[in-house]
Amino acid sequence: MGNDSTNIYTIVADMNSVNKKAASDFKDRFGNPAGTRWFSAKDGFTSYFKVDGFTDKVCYDKKGNWKYSTIFYGESKMPKDVRAEVKSVYYDMSIIQVEEIQTLNGKGYVINLEDNATLRIIKLNEEGEMETLQEIIR
Repeated sequence: MGNDSTNIYTIVADMNSVNKKAASDFKDRFGNPAGTRWFSAKDGFTSYFKVDGFTDKVCYDKKGNWKYSTIFYGESKMPKDVRAEVKSVYYDMSIIQVEEIQTLNGKGYVINLEDNATLRIIKLNEEGEMETLQEIIR
């Protein structure tokens, strides 16, 4: 988070301190997941919450406008078209974790794959373009 005072987050103990527009948008997008924690900073609000054992994150500006979300899940929750795209190239690798990044500019995925010899992290954008971010040979 750096030394810049604009990035210092404070735990929000009372939901009345969260922008109502942000709280409403959060509920529409994610429902009411258990263990949701809100933080405030000079530039807005951030919420962390767990779904299926993964910690997800969503950020809003001070006016309550959604900025981005980072959602983690396993292969079984992947959109079928995204899974098919990945498996068409990496058919022998297991999908370990998916990070879905939603922004105002669209959606992208960072996907962790493995087989007996390799760990691979790839990026997939909405246009179906794949890029290897990291490859580790065991």
